[in-house]
Amino acid sequence: MNENVINLFVDATSFTRLRKAMLILAIRMLGNYYDAEDVVQDACVKLWQKREVYRNNLFQEALCAKVVRNLCIDRLRITQLNDSDEKALSSIACESIESEVECNDIKIQLNSILAALPQQHRKVFRMRAEGYTFEDISKATGIENGNVRCIISRIRKRVRLQMKTL
Repeated sequence: MNENVINLFVDATSFTRLRKAMLILAIRMLGNYYDAEDVVQDACVKLWQKREVYRNNLFQEALCAKVVRNLCIDRLRITQLNDSDEKALSSIACESIESEVECNDIKIQLNSILAALPQQHRKVFRMRAEGYTFEDISKATGIENGNVRCIISRIRKRVRLQMKTL
């Protein structure tokens, strides 16, 4: 190993000096200080656990920035999916006051059914409700195209069945 390279993954003091730069990057990407601190903490834990793997890496600062960036993107995707769930449920049209009460009941029931699903299934369902193609969902989630179709089908059956019983 080159002795001129500062090894951030050996001692905690040189590792923590990057924390401020990582925090600034996370705040810039997320726009929220508290979420940024969570991301930086997750990044530090992840990097510290893998310090032996990255010990001889010459671009350790860039590696830290990349890990923070990827965690920020993950956090933004999760936030976007949660927001889109609210939008998908609010898009149910209500024509009269009586049907509006009925629509609100349906929205509450649908929300509780979706909350009982595994996170990955909720993500697939939301993406399909937003108009994503099966191929796009497959690429975004890493699930095979046929499995995406199967998940959507099972969720629809489950929703139909549970809405009939309620």
